[in-house]
Order: sequence, then C-alpha cells, then structure tokens
Amino acid sequence: KRTMEIRKEPFWKRRIKGKLNVLRKEISKLQRNKKGGKGLTQIEKKYNVRKKGLNVVIEELKQRVTAKAANLRRFEQ
Repeated sequence: KRTMEIRKEPFWKRRIKGKLNVLRKEISKLQRNKKGGKGLTQIEKKYNVRKKGLNVVIEELKQRVTAKAANLRRFEQ
C-alpha cells in the first residue's frame, strides 16, 4: 500500500527529482570540502575539480540545479 502512494508520481517526475537530490548532495559535499573537509576523490574526478577549480564546479552545479528545477516546473504546468 505504501509503495502505491509513492508511485503515484509519474516516472519522469521522480527521475528529475532524484537527479536534483543527487546534485544538491554533491554541492553540499563540495562546499564542505571548500571549508576544509576531507578530500573527495570521486566527485573531483567526476567534475574535473582540479582543472576547473572548486568554485567553478560548485557554480556549474548550482546552475544545473536551477535548470532542472525550471524543467520540472515547466513540465508540471
């Protein structure tokens, strides 16, 4: 019964929300690293942090979150 309540949303909406959550999680980890946290080898490799720089990568991810949220809003209308 519980899974039926969760799956009332269409798959495309759940997929976009899932991607948003992943991006937000990675932004949070990068910001924590910026403040002096542990090294994040997987995320650094995924987004080429060493080449682009930490601030640039964080800003790009924030822009991706904004774009995906706008997509979700547009599709819901």
